[in-house]
Amino acid sequence: MAALARRGLQAVYPALLHRIPTPRLATEVAPVPFTYDAVSYGVHESPVTW
Repeated sequence: MAALARRGLQAVYPALLHRIPTPRLATEVAPVPFTYDAVSYGVHESPVTW
């Protein structure tokens, strides 16, 4: 299942960057909330603007 998710993201990100070529964070780097639970780690949300 994880391999399928990775493959999907490999297809989606280039297409997204092609359609929205200048994405940037809508907030400062410090207030971006992270998730620290036993199953996953990463950005909880990442507000962007273009």
